[in-house]
Amino acid sequence: MAKHLVVSEKCLEQLQSMDGIDKDALRFGMSIVVDKNLEGVACYAIDADSLPTSIVTPNCKMRIRQGDLFKQKADVVMHQCNCFCTWGKGVALKMKEAFPEAFEADRITMPNKWKAGGFSYAKIERENDMQVRYVMNLYGQVNYGYGEQNTDYRLLKNALEAALEFLDKEYEFNCEIAVPYLIGCGLGNGNEEKVIEIINNAIAKYNGKFTVTAYKLGGDAK
Repeated sequence: MAKHLVVSEKCLEQLQSMDGIDKDALRFGMSIVVDKNLEGVACYAIDADSLPTSIVTPNCKMRIRQGDLFKQKADVVMHQCNCFCTWGKGVALKMKEAFPEAFEADRITMPNKWKAGGFSYAKIERENDMQVRYVMNLYGQVNYGYGEQNTDYRLLKNALEAALEFLDKEYEFNCEIAVPYLIGCGLGNGNEEKVIEIINNAIAKYNGKFTVTAYKLGGDAK
């Protein structure tokens, strides 16, 4: 089976505009790479461990889509948590209702500021409409409350990178990750551009293995 789907830059633009096409290629075990020497809309498959120097990996970026996070299909759902097991508002409350296993995974860690920058997770064994296998609780903030920034970018970066390292061992090929729009920027009062930068930098290291989509639904909490 081919290891890489090699595409021209124009072909990549079309693939990225057709939601799901790049994901389908990865499901067949192929990474999508760009050959700058290809002209027009062109692509081909290649079975090689080393690629020509004209081939580069596309810039992996988080996608933003309109829609209810809890009505999407994804392999993994991630959200940001504080370190005191408080899930009373915003996305955390909805997550608790949809996936009580994730709340239990957080609860058994006990309120503890030392888990900041790490993560806990629940493996979802039951059938669910989202077809989710894992829910990841990212400890990107210590405290909670209103009127101040609780999101700590260093902690969020460390938590996300640790979670991706775990998932890299769980998924041989691609992994579709859904996150709320925008994680850490609602009740956590983080900066939208900074959080996007953290996510893009984290997933770029994995050569397209992780696809992260943030779902935005009207004025929903983030």
